[in-house]
Amino acid sequence: MPSSVRVRVVEARDLPEMDRTVRGEFCTDAYVDIKFRNYEQRTAVCKKTLNPYWGEEFKFEVADDSVLQNEPIEFKVMDHDVYTTNDAIGLVYVDLSPLFMRTAERDQESRDLTVQGWFPLYDTLRGVRGALCLVIKVRFIGDQNPFRESSAGVQFFGVSTLNPELYTVQKVVGLVDELVVDNDPEYQWMDNFRQARTSNESRQSLLYKLDATVRRQLGKKVLDLGCNAVLAYQQDFDVEGDSGIVARAYGTACVIQRREQHSDITKASELSHTRQDTGGTALVYPRAGVFMVPEEEEEEEAQASSKTRVSPPWCVFDARFAVCGCCSYLLVLKL
Repeated sequence: MPSSVRVRVVEARDLPEMDRTVRGEFCTDAYVDIKFRNYEQRTAVCKKTLNPYWGEEFKFEVADDSVLQNEPIEFKVMDHDVYTTNDAIGLVYVDLSPLFMRTAERDQESRDLTVQGWFPLYDTLRGVRGALCLVIKVRFIGDQNPFRESSAGVQFFGVSTLNPELYTVQKVVGLVDELVVDNDPEYQWMDNFRQARTSNESRQSLLYKLDATVRRQLGKKVLDLGCNAVLAYQQDFDVEGDSGIVARAYGTACVIQRREQHSDITKASELSHTRQDTGGTALVYPRAGVFMVPEEEEEEEAQASSKTRVSPPWCVFDARFAVCGCCSYLLVLKL
């Protein structure tokens, strides 16, 4: 299925000092190289700053969805030098596979699947060297994506049992496995001539691709069996010298269904409507019952009680509902 990938390189922060000016000040002339399969792009050079801002956007057209799962997007931050070779600062690999785990109901609201945030810049020789802010959006050009035929695509769980309050296992099919082999870059003839950093980055890139490929191929087997999830998912990498690197993945194929979470919200909403004319602050609806802030209590006691029962972070559904991320309490706001 054809798709469009939009990449926005926003800014970077806490970059290392790579150059020294005439006045003795340390700075960095940073730019970003973007590589996605055969596509390559480059940002402008942001001079003499350790916290550069670019705000540039790039677009890639992809003809096959499997490419999005097999190939991560590589962001390489470099330091520009006029008279010498440009120096590498750090790398970021962004895997787009998690975007395919969105539910069909969520995708119908917006065709744009987005991953964004701060990503640590990692150098294979010197560790973490700052962070890069990215916004990546994927839009499917066709009306239907094969991954949307399932409610959530193929989900991979590292555990053998799921939380019964969230999922129900309807069917267990059995063991599925997959194996992918590729040549080890460190055993190629060109490794005798390239630097240690370049050799490490080649192997790192290969491991990312093997991880994505073996997971995608295993997921395809699961779909062929009529399942939508893999429990007890395990993945191993074997470095076998001249024979290459072997990626193995296996797990239990099964059919799962997510439990509806709307019943609690509906009940709490009905309770909140009964108190619209009586005032009050809020309703807190936990799993085991309903806690209502009494109107007779003093304001300080009511606030203290609500604080003990409700704690951040919040997952806001709309203007009237919010769920505590720590204890799963449902707060019905009185507007």
